[in-house]
Amino acid sequence: MNSKLLHAISADQVATCHRDGVVLLPGMFDGEWIDLLKRGLDANCDDVRIKFRECGMDPDHSAILTEHGLESGDRPGTDLYPQVWAQA
Repeated sequence: MNSKLLHAISADQVATCHRDGVVLLPGMFDGEWIDLLKRGLDANCDDVRIKFRECGMDPDHSAILTEHGLESGDRPGTDLYPQVWAQA
């Protein structure tokens, strides 16, 4: 895995990240990094759990989730989210 930037990140890219919350950085990561990221995403998508943070959520839907009987660490069903977010 590359441990140094493969090229500089431009001021425009930084501004895009601040404005949009995401930025495309083509050619920045080598294949080993991409494989590591894919494995991490796969693991997180396979084990979706609700996590209440002490500092709250943003936006904080913990009260609504708790009203539906959910606790931190629960695995919600796929049909739950539309019902919960419609009431938020």
